[in-house]
Amino acid sequence: MPINNLTYNPLLTITLKAGEALPANRFVDYSGNLCLAAEAALGATEIAWNDTDTASIIAQGIAIVETADDFYKGDVVCTGTGGTAVAQSGSDPVVGRALDDASSGDYLRVLLTH
Repeated sequence: MPINNLTYNPLLTITLKAGEALPANRFVDYSGNLCLAAEAALGATEIAWNDTDTASIIAQGIAIVETADDFYKGDVVCTGTGGTAVAQSGSDPVVGRALDDASSGDYLRVLLTH
């Protein structure tokens, strides 16, 4: 779904030092880097941040994340390479649930869970 048709609701945002350039709408790990595949996420970016910026991360609520897989409403969401959203494989850590149907390369509203 195009990003301009989606709304989000950050309930809790926290700041941390970006460990690298962080694009908008990607999952971020606890060290301030983009999540790797199958990594636990602290939350998701709302906007892009430069390396070493004090970045604001949506840690709880509904975030918009770029997808690397197809999703249906209610699907489990995990982290893929570059902080994208992917479907669960095996025992990958769950970071949220899909609130929309979305195709790979689209944007998806994710209800963040920890």
